[in-house]
Amino acid sequence: MKLSYLVIIFLGFWLLVVPTTFGYSQQILSCSDHITGFIFIICGLFSLSKKGWPAIWILPWIICFGGIWLQFAPLIFWANDPVIYLNDTLIGILAIGFSVIIPRFSNSDKDEIPVGFSHNPSSWKFRIPVIALAVLSWFISRYLASYQLGFIDVIWDPVFGNGTKLVITSKVSKAFPVPDAGLGAMAYTLEALLGCMGGKSRWRTMPWAAASFAFLVVPVGIVSITLIILQPVLVGAWCFLCLITALSMLIMVLLAFGEMVAVVKFLHQTVKEGKPFWHTFWHGELK
Repeated sequence: MKLSYLVIIFLGFWLLVVPTTFGYSQQILSCSDHITGFIFIICGLFSLSKKGWPAIWILPWIICFGGIWLQFAPLIFWANDPVIYLNDTLIGILAIGFSVIIPRFSNSDKDEIPVGFSHNPSSWKFRIPVIALAVLSWFISRYLASYQLGFIDVIWDPVFGNGTKLVITSKVSKAFPVPDAGLGAMAYTLEALLGCMGGKSRWRTMPWAAASFAFLVVPVGIVSITLIILQPVLVGAWCFLCLITALSMLIMVLLAFGEMVAVVKFLHQTVKEGKPFWHTFWHGELK
């Protein structure tokens, strides 16, 4: 844990100096990095000196939300330099990872099978493929977002030619106040990180993490797949890279659906037994 917060402090100092080092051309994004950097440093220092600090549990989540903000800031302010988008999103991933993911990573608990299942839906053989597909989709979405943000002038599509360009510059895409491909990359980032959180029985020990992961993958995935399939109707063109992402999402939904069902059944059973729902949801049931 101490090493994690030392890394957070380092990331904070990195955010303080990087706007000047790389010559950010947008003052608002420079201020965003500076403010987030100060928050990381302060939270990291307080976390290292736990004595006398009653709200120590909330500090990792402040850092985590700071990391999520770094994912979102280049999109909401339409970053005009590739280095801003690259730096903020990667530092945001590290901040989220070292604040709440790595400290809660576990591979030591038992591979328990929920009641009514023939397998454990939280086991790594189900989660690793989802993480890998989320990373693949993340790369694709960042590539598409780079075109939407104006970092590149040509978009690759070996099947539909100009189709991808027509889709990601359509009225449907521009209806979003931020680059929609960037929002997709942000969602895939969180999916991959949440996939790494917790052990092999997290459907019981960390229901909130399993539920958050399943929510990002299943309902959000179904909506994304539906919108992509409707591209010819909505836009009049197909996007090859979007179809690759849709196929990945479909596989992810199938792999993650079982864990969502396991969490729902577990929470339903604990409520029937008279146990408090929210306490179980956030803290799980340790045997």
